[in-house]
Amino acid sequence: MEAFETDLANALKTLEAYTWDKDADRIKPHGGSGRDFSYPINTEFLLVLRRDTVRDSEHKPILVHLYLKTIERVKV
Repeated sequence: MEAFETDLANALKTLEAYTWDKDADRIKPHGGSGRDFSYPINTEFLLVLRRDTVRDSEHKPILVHLYLKTIERVKV
């Protein structure tokens, strides 16, 4: 369990500093809504997140909110 906790902490730290344009290879669309994404914790589990973006009057993103929906086991 300690390894999972370490992996989860590392995933959350990475997401906190995540650059959506540069690091797009690790985050994947999840489901059909277009707002849900998955991010790997390790080889067994992934985070499922909802992304909501606050935009300015010119529709440029100014703030991104990530909401944890669930933790799922990776499908093999």
